[in-house]
Amino acid sequence: MQRIFSIKLLLYVFILLALDLCVMPYFFGAAVYPSLLYLLILYVSFKWHWQKSVPMALLVGPLMDVTGSQPFGVETASLIVACLTLNLALQKIERYFV
Repeated sequence: MQRIFSIKLLLYVFILLALDLCVMPYFFGAAVYPSLLYLLILYVSFKWHWQKSVPMALLVGPLMDVTGSQPFGVETASLIVACLTLNLALQKIERYFV
């Protein structure tokens, strides 16, 4: 089980943020391109439990709010709702799988 606020994980978050802002718009010519930080939250919510994925969304959300064009708090709220929804879906899948 990994810690949430380790130096290694924070370094990954900032690298993904830099890739999102600097590199991803050049690979995709259109205005729509995948966000690596959203993919990180998807990975975290499927691999870790909700006790660790919600604080991760709270870490990534304000970074996306500051660098984005939406009103402050929209990205954070959408990440937390997506994280909780995915955790509930994963619990339901695990219950049916057993």
